[in-house]
Amino acid sequence: MCVVEHQPQYSVTLVVAVAAQALLGERLRLHAAVRIERRSDTGTEQEELWRGERGVNLSEGTPAGAQLASHLEDHVDEALSAFEVRRRGAPGRPLP
Repeated sequence: MCVVEHQPQYSVTLVVAVAAQALLGERLRLHAAVRIERRSDTGTEQEELWRGERGVNLSEGTPAGAQLASHLEDHVDEALSAFEVRRRGAPGRPLP
């Protein structure tokens, strides 16, 4: 899990998470998600930007895992841009 927070005032957070789920035999299911969280006086709002999953058979190699990692990389690049827009508009921080 990778968490990027707006500082010095905590208001906007980018969260990137990856998990592996062990299944029967030599199977895994890989999960990945990217979201932005915005904290306000009324609580935390979560905006999911992308979610993906792939099944992997360890005896056949991991092309599905590599594909998921590639998709995650693409979506993280997009999410960083979205995070910057929201961070610049965060309360207490002047717009450029």
